[in-house]
Amino acid sequence: MANYLGNKVGVGLAIAGVVGIAAAAGWMLATLGGGGAKVVPIEKEVVEAKADPKVKAAPHPLEHLFGKDPVAYYREGKSAKERMDAISNFMALGDDNNYAMLKAALDDVDKEIRMFAVESATSLEVAHAVDVWKKSATSTDPDVREMTWSLSATYPMESRAAICREALTKGPKEAVTEAINEMTVTPERPLFEMMLTMGDALPADRAPTVLKAIQEWLVPGGGQVPVFKSIPEAVKFWEAQHQNYDEYMLRVDQ
Repeated sequence: MANYLGNKVGVGLAIAGVVGIAAAAGWMLATLGGGGAKVVPIEKEVVEAKADPKVKAAPHPLEHLFGKDPVAYYREGKSAKERMDAISNFMALGDDNNYAMLKAALDDVDKEIRMFAVESATSLEVAHAVDVWKKSATSTDPDVREMTWSLSATYPMESRAAICREALTKGPKEAVTEAINEMTVTPERPLFEMMLTMGDALPADRAPTVLKAIQEWLVPGGGQVPVFKSIPEAVKFWEAQHQNYDEYMLRVDQ
């Protein structure tokens, strides 16, 4: 009898132990998200790092240039390296007068600096870049002019017209041929009309070259095109016929 009771008690304790373990497991699952319960995130306190007032901020590496005129500072450079560094540093600062510095650098005796000035103009806003390239397009250095044509090729047509006009009126004779060749790649109205409106700004000895280009631009468009003896004659023709041409110089009334 005693053995029977002992066995019953033992079985009861075992069952109670199993039930206790199951209850504990259920609590853990509920806490960890089991059984559809939600996990409660533990919020962490965010501690913001505060700057030590005793530690001074490092000075700007170009602080010595603050408030200085880029043109004057560039011209103070005695060596090519000093002048090159002046251009690089002021371009990094983004000074409003950088375009004037680059124009001054186009006259530098060092070819590398002249080329660097042309290239650096791409970092300027369009109006200032065009101002630099209008001068570089008239350079006696063929490499400077070539880079000018290359970099300005993707700029707005009105910008290109302004650069080409400068080359046609003020550049060396080689620049005249280069400008016309550049314009012929994409013959559009802004370029054509620029050639018609140079007036007295165009040297007399260059007029025949420009007139020839004007004549050649009109012929592919179609229609009857007279042979012009002067640019003013071409201007009169255009005043009467311009509405019959599209932006690519093709007639639309045929």
